[in-house]
Amino acid sequence: GLRLQGRSSDNHFYVQWKSNDGSANYGAIGSLNSGGLQYQTNTHIFQNEASNAEYMRINSTGVGIGETSPDGPLHITSATPIIVFDESDASQEYRIGSFGGAFALYDSTDSAYRFLVDGSGKVGIGTTSPSSYLATELVVAAADEGGITIANTASSHKANIYFADGTSGSARNRGNVSYDHNTDALSFGTGSGHSRMVIDA
Repeated sequence: GLRLQGRSSDNHFYVQWKSNDGSANYGAIGSLNSGGLQYQTNTHIFQNEASNAEYMRINSTGVGIGETSPDGPLHITSATPIIVFDESDASQEYRIGSFGGAFALYDSTDSAYRFLVDGSGKVGIGTTSPSSYLATELVVAAADEGGITIANTASSHKANIYFADGTSGSARNRGNVSYDHNTDALSFGTGSGHSRMVIDA
């Protein structure tokens, strides 16, 4: 084999690629004093020798997988750009990424989409077609006895659902549904949130 031995003063060695006239450095591979291996070049390209297909590229912007011009720290380009999380001690696998034009969290173990945002910005939890319903911004698919829970952290707290048509003043609370855990009362408010009906215990 080939053995490169560093200088006794710093134990550092490297192999360097330069232009024919020696004026430009194209890259180098060498050792660190701590024993690690260092790669030096402006762009790292990993490709298949037989097909010349490029698998990964690293430049000053980030890492591109299937992408020759990454525009972020990690840029994945493919027909189904996803990241797989496989938890070995729980036998559970999740996938996150773009599926058919929608961004989703997919449970591979149970073959179910857990969370999805479609191309129109509609959000589905437990459903892949939030745009199919009457109110489409957020759709939660629930089985028997399923639903949405607002869990307060103390029995003296109040939980609210607000209806707003603005971002300041009373426009933030044109109507509301509130539950007061301290008195076990459910109230309905309209007209800047004024209570109109209260159902007590």
